[in-house]
Amino acid sequence: MRATSRSQTNLLITQLAIRPIICGEKMLYATEEENVFHFGSESDGIPANTDCTWTIENKWKNEKPNTSILIYLKPTNKSESNQCVKFPPSVASKFEITCAENGRSVFESTEESVTMYFPGENNDEQLGQFNVYYRLENCGARKLYVSDEEKTFDIYSGSGDIPEDHRCARKIYAHNGKLFEIKLHHSDKSESNQCVKFPTSVASKFEIICAENGRSVFESTEESVTMYFPGENNDEQLGQFNVYYRLGKSTGKLFGPVLHVVLFFCTLTLFG
Repeated sequence: MRATSRSQTNLLITQLAIRPIICGEKMLYATEEENVFHFGSESDGIPANTDCTWTIENKWKNEKPNTSILIYLKPTNKSESNQCVKFPPSVASKFEITCAENGRSVFESTEESVTMYFPGENNDEQLGQFNVYYRLENCGARKLYVSDEEKTFDIYSGSGDIPEDHRCARKIYAHNGKLFEIKLHHSDKSESNQCVKFPTSVASKFEIICAENGRSVFESTEESVTMYFPGENNDEQLGQFNVYYRLGKSTGKLFGPVLHVVLFFCTLTLFG
């Protein structure tokens, strides 16, 4: 076996010594305040082939269990395409990847803790330092259970309008193999961005339903489904709206002009 040179030994010791500095604390605790950690060195960035793993936990999981963990990156003029982190999949077979540059910049979890990995994408070159932000979001009950009776909840558990930075994830459970539906009701107060989304079997693809545009019902036969807000990009306050869910599929109902047209033709048939 060839002897290891002093320079190689020193390099190995240096790599082992700087790795904890690059990755920082392995265990992070989310609170209602925005927390941030700076990943990499401000001067030297993140070396190629760096691997890091963190666990982010709800610090108040026993006192405040009905909160979601929100993890996000903020794009800047220094953002790079490979400044990404990834999270274990919930539905799809692939990891969910969140990046600073490409718009997939937010990850929500309804669990008490979540594991985060770097790199999110293949990283064989040095990257600049970037920041990862995390906090708790009060979403009300995060685990919901369908039944034969229709249930509903407010998308925002606070008072007043929905803040522009509001993000939430809820998990809705049903009986495996039984159809259930989640829907939004249209009203004269509906807004175009009153939407929620659901993961699909295709990684990073979501099915979106909205109160205003006719795509207002999501159906599933899975044992559970995770619902995320916002469904569309939202950079402004929205009015409060409700989500409805139940086992089975609701029967169609006739309202307004459609009902009057049907009654008119029924009258012609009977008395014409």
